[in-house]
Amino acid sequence: MAAAVQEGQPVSRHRCGQMTASTPRHRTDGTVGGSNYCWAVTTYAYPDDLLEAQQALNEVRASLKALVKTLPYSVEPIDAWERPDGYWLATSRAYPDSPGWSEQEKKEVAALREKERDLTAVILTHPFWSEVAAPERPDARSQLKHALEREAGGSQEAA
Repeated sequence: MAAAVQEGQPVSRHRCGQMTASTPRHRTDGTVGGSNYCWAVTTYAYPDDLLEAQQALNEVRASLKALVKTLPYSVEPIDAWERPDGYWLATSRAYPDSPGWSEQEKKEVAALREKERDLTAVILTHPFWSEVAAPERPDARSQLKHALEREAGGSQEAA
C-alpha cells in the first residue's frame, strides 16, 4: 500500500488495479449495462498489533481444528449408535463407541477456546475500529481476516 496512506484511512482500489479517490466503480469495457464492471474495493492500513492479533487468532483456530480432528467424536463416553432410516440424510450412518475425551484433552480444548475468545475480544475492541466509519466496519473486519494472506501474496510476488 502507498506510504501516503495514513493509518485507518481507506483508499479505493479497483480490482483491475486502478487507484481512485472519488469513483466507486468504473467500466472496464465500453458497454452500457454490461456485466464487466470493475467494482472498487476499499483497503485499510491496519495497525501492526491488530494484524498480529489476527495472525495469532488464525493460528489458535488452526490448532483447535487440528486437535478436535484427532479427538473422539463425543466429549462424553457414548455407546455405538446408528442414525435411523428416514432421517434428514438419505443414507444411514453408524457411529462406533466413543471413549470420550480425557480430562487432559478437555483442558487443552478449553484453553484453546479461551485463548480464541481473548484474541477475538482484542480484535473487536481495538481502537482502530473507531477510526473506520460505521457503515464500513463490517467490510473492514472481513478484509482483516484476509489481510495477512494478501500481504504474503504480495511479498511472494515481489520476490
